[in-house]
Amino acid sequence: MGYGVLDYVGKSNVMDTGTPPSYAQVQGTTQPPPEKSGLPPAGPGMMPVPHQAPPPPQQGLPPQAYAQQQMAVQQQIFVQHPVMFGPHSMQVMCGYCHQTVQTTTESNLKSSAILLATLLCLVGGILCCWIPCVMDSSYETTHRCPACKATLGIYNA
Repeated sequence: MGYGVLDYVGKSNVMDTGTPPSYAQVQGTTQPPPEKSGLPPAGPGMMPVPHQAPPPPQQGLPPQAYAQQQMAVQQQIFVQHPVMFGPHSMQVMCGYCHQTVQTTTESNLKSSAILLATLLCLVGGILCCWIPCVMDSSYETTHRCPACKATLGIYNA
């Protein structure tokens, strides 16, 4: 003898086989059970995602070559390490025009060195004003791309 199962009305169903009742029997509906698509059922406010079939193989390609053609697509990722600029020209890849170039350099006296030279001229006379102009730390070197003229970096001694 099988197990007694109460349905939603309260009646007892006795089954001879011992298997549980079907979804439609328990719910008391005649609708078929939900389809088994491998995806979770869409809840309220959710749209089911349509399944996209792969595009048909191109004419003249055997199925194996078509599969290899699809697997051959790769994405290249370039990782650029930070560049430490120095006082001399160097070879780098420009971040703007993406060319490998030898930078052009231009050295200029910092504005702080000009201010210090002016202050020394006022306080110490004309004999001391040249000191900031001969110090390496008073200059900054600007590295530029010769192709696109973009500033790539500045070196401060």
